[in-house]
Amino acid sequence: MRGPSSWLDFVLTVRVICQIYDGSVTSLGRTDDHNLAVGGHGNSRHRWARNAAAIDVVFDSLTGFEKAAAAAAKCGLKVITYGDRLQLHIASEGDWVPD
Repeated sequence: MRGPSSWLDFVLTVRVICQIYDGSVTSLGRTDDHNLAVGGHGNSRHRWARNAAAIDVVFDSLTGFEKAAAAAAKCGLKVITYGDRLQLHIASEGDWVPD
């Protein structure tokens, strides 16, 4: 499935997933300085310079985490898990021109 067509659609899709599966956003847009301070990759998709095309989300339960990961993938989003933490890195497949 093709992912969201705009940054706003991307953010709203993640918001709905969070509301349904009890998730909380922990990272969205970052300045270059903040990205460096938190150990982010130099080309991180969290950076505003990359149109903040990645969002990190934590979940209250393993069930919510698993269902949210499946839902995000079905919505055409790239999902990266972080080991045993109930955290997803959800990213668009493309970059957008800011809305």
